[in-house]
Amino acid sequence: MRLRFVLFALFIIILLQFSNAFCEDNKHDFSVKTKLLSTIPQNADIVDTSIKFSSDYKNITYVTFTDKTHKFIHLNNKTSPVYYAVHPSTPIFEPETNKLAYIAYKNKDGNATVTVDGVSGPVFDSADNFIFSNDGMRYAYRGVKKDQQCTVIDGKPGPLFKGIPIKNNFKFSPDSKHFAYVALKENGCVLVLDGQEDDQAFNFITGVTFSFDSKHIAYKARVKKSRVRESWRVVSDVVNENSYDKIFDLVYSYDSKNLAYAAIKNEKMVIVVNGQEKDSQDMYGLPVFSLDSQKLAYSYMNKKKAYVAINDKRGPGFDTLYTFFFSPDSSRYAYIAKKNDEIYCVIDGEVSDAFLDIAALKFSPNSARYVYSSSTDKGSKIIIDGVPGNNYPSIGDAYFSPDSKHVVYRAVTKGVKWGTILNGKQLGKNYFAISPYYFSADSRHLAFRGMVDMDKSVLILDGIELPKDRAFTILGDPWFSPDGNHIAFHARIKENSWKLIVDGHVLNETYGGFIKDTPIIFDSNNHFHTIALRNPENPEFITIDVDIPDAVKIKTELKTP
Repeated sequence: MRLRFVLFALFIIILLQFSNAFCEDNKHDFSVKTKLLSTIPQNADIVDTSIKFSSDYKNITYVTFTDKTHKFIHLNNKTSPVYYAVHPSTPIFEPETNKLAYIAYKNKDGNATVTVDGVSGPVFDSADNFIFSNDGMRYAYRGVKKDQQCTVIDGKPGPLFKGIPIKNNFKFSPDSKHFAYVALKENGCVLVLDGQEDDQAFNFITGVTFSFDSKHIAYKARVKKSRVRESWRVVSDVVNENSYDKIFDLVYSYDSKNLAYAAIKNEKMVIVVNGQEKDSQDMYGLPVFSLDSQKLAYSYMNKKKAYVAINDKRGPGFDTLYTFFFSPDSSRYAYIAKKNDEIYCVIDGEVSDAFLDIAALKFSPNSARYVYSSSTDKGSKIIIDGVPGNNYPSIGDAYFSPDSKHVVYRAVTKGVKWGTILNGKQLGKNYFAISPYYFSADSRHLAFRGMVDMDKSVLILDGIELPKDRAFTILGDPWFSPDGNHIAFHARIKENSWKLIVDGHVLNETYGGFIKDTPIIFDSNNHFHTIALRNPENPEFITIDVDIPDAVKIKTELKTP
């Protein structure tokens, strides 16, 4: 009898310990407030792909339908009139102002209207290609009437044309003050800038490009076309440049003082900078300007050798070139190259050892460091600042911390399990899978997800599982507060049962779910909000506001192994 009692007592203790590991937080005074955002009508189905949130994640829009010809657009708890159809690219929010826009059709014959911020524009047979300006204060779209098309800018229709080719031709300037498009007329194509048609008409126009300061505009114009040959030229600020057989992308420098492009001329290629040609070569790559606009890089082929030139200074020759870029501060450059079936990394002109493959090359945020992954017949290594790390059967991409002091990556370290390698040494346990890594803005913390079973995952913070001894079926991305003192994420406990976890504390409230990739927005260091679903039987979207008490904060800190 005594033995039975002891076993029973031991079972109760174990059960209590197990239960405590999975109970909600009742020790701290988290202030959690919910507000109804939108109720999905019971007699309607929602178009999943139409769900959009405003950039501040305080508003939601989506489309519902009761049958094939009855569609509705919802903005929070407001519902539009019934429509026959809604253009699949809408509804959309403008990121800066959170204005809502959508294109809807009143019947099967068209009768399309564009509604922006609650105001509907003129009726067309069809409408498409709706865009907002960069500052969010302006908008434009293409309208169709019978066999003609026009551009509507800020609600005002322009003249009708035979056609308006959209691809690479329909855009606001970076400062939002100008709008350009191409119009197809009986005598050819013309550029229309701020409502004024250019005097020059061409066979075709494409690649309309504004400079970064919005003071210059350029485009590619086809002068003539025959069965065997075409003739193109660049028009820059209304000035015609030389003619070429083909012209590739137009590239402005970031200070807007230079325009460069690659072109084909007489079966050879040239690079053209401000109208001046570089020496012709067998092949040229696209030109690349550094962020400070002081350097121009391009690649070219000459006598079956590939070279990179920086400000016309040529580097070593290879068989093939890949992945060129400048460092964030423009002081350095890097690319990957191939020679005799071996792969090399070139940093500032210095060539690395040979590998079977190289990938994920990047500079640190401060440009002082670099990292890439490499592989040989013996395994894979991460190369940091030219120094190879340990050899592993398999590795993932490497990440720099915001302060550039830490490098982290995943590697197969034990059987089929993955470990986290921080600054060359393993941090924490091994897992069947590891998600991308997230550093706090101050670089004091590192978070990631680890899979402990096929349907169970944990959140790891600074090498420690958080909450301790608790796994979830699904974990959302972790989000840090601006000061790095808090971390929050959502997790699924079971079907239609989700929780918010803050600094390892599982909050009491239960929710029906979170839309995939829904972020947690920290409005201040101790307050955040997000959007969730509740009441699966009668689904509702709600906003959740959480105030974190002063006594709660992250208790760990990233320690360099």
